[in-house]
Amino acid sequence: MTDRIDDSATSDELAETKEALRLAKLKLTGIEAISRSLISEKTVEEILEAVMARTTDLLGAERATLYLLDEKKGRMWSKITQGDGVRTIDLEVGEGLAGWVAQHGKNLNVKDAYKDARFNPDVDLRSDFKTESVLCHPLMNSRQQIIGVIQVLNKKSGYFTPADEDLLSAIASQAAIGIQNSTLYSGIVSKNIALLEAQLKLKERRSELELLFRIERAAATATTRENALSSVLEAAAGEFPCEVLGLVLAAPHNGILNFAVLRGPEAHRFENVDLVDEQSLIRTVMKSGEQVSISNVQADVLGSTLHEMNASWSVRTIAGVPVVHRGEKLGVLALINRLDDPRGFDDRDLRILNVIASRMALTLVLARVMEERQKQDRLSAIGQMLAGIVHDLKTPLTVINGY
Repeated sequence: MTDRIDDSATSDELAETKEALRLAKLKLTGIEAISRSLISEKTVEEILEAVMARTTDLLGAERATLYLLDEKKGRMWSKITQGDGVRTIDLEVGEGLAGWVAQHGKNLNVKDAYKDARFNPDVDLRSDFKTESVLCHPLMNSRQQIIGVIQVLNKKSGYFTPADEDLLSAIASQAAIGIQNSTLYSGIVSKNIALLEAQLKLKERRSELELLFRIERAAATATTRENALSSVLEAAAGEFPCEVLGLVLAAPHNGILNFAVLRGPEAHRFENVDLVDEQSLIRTVMKSGEQVSISNVQADVLGSTLHEMNASWSVRTIAGVPVVHRGEKLGVLALINRLDDPRGFDDRDLRILNVIASRMALTLVLARVMEERQKQDRLSAIGQMLAGIVHDLKTPLTVINGY
């Protein structure tokens, strides 16, 4: 009789051992699968999907949810698949069973959720799901700080066991490591992107400063107004290669607009040509004092006269920037058919062109001031010469007058 009892006890122990080995193997296999998933995924959303899918299968549950904690807002969020779409669940810390776990940092194993006072049925109403049994475990980072909660719902066969609790604890540890690594990876990627953007902006700024230095040097070293304007336009052509670059000025005697300086392979089309059409874009810029940039030109923007003169040549892109000094409209910097960028001119290009136009305006004003000063100097010299002549003639005239 004693032998039979011993044999029965041995069989029970053997069965328990086999079951423990099976669960241990299942646990190791599941943890390995989750680890591979976490290694292969980079974003937090991908990690959530991988962990929830694996956890649901390993624990034989209907659904698994992984909430992430936002400490600044005091809220948790997760994404679940519902029908053909994906929706986000948002909870306050302390709300529902998962919120309680996030608040206290302790795991929960509840057999009937609706009998637990901490359960919030509103989540079921929002997700169209009936919660029965619940197993929750907090996610801790390397500093033992809570970063989220993993929650498994509705064990398909019975209730969640202590072995399930151990398995979920191991899954939570792996998920926390994966989420922390993903956060670090995202931070590094964001910093690298910010660094690249800063480098590009610095490169652009350096290029702008070099261009402005060339323009300033060209204008400062020129001896005449024409040379200064030509040098500035040459520098602009190097930065913005176009078929036509020109400075349009109004003739002093009649106010008719024409190109005072021209550059570009098609510049000959506008030599000695008056812009008389009122509907011309260049005349519009001159009157309004506002810049204009058009890409994919469809209409005749240069006026019917110039269009007829250049019937075999079409305007694709054009930019007109007013040359203004202290509110005085002096002319228009025009660029037609950009060669290095078929899209035309963006905001950065127009900003640089406005600086170039301002330097042209300063050149025109300085040249006008110098001309006026030279004129005054000539008049002063003539006056001094006449005063000398009058003084020289005064003495003999006085003698003649005496006789």
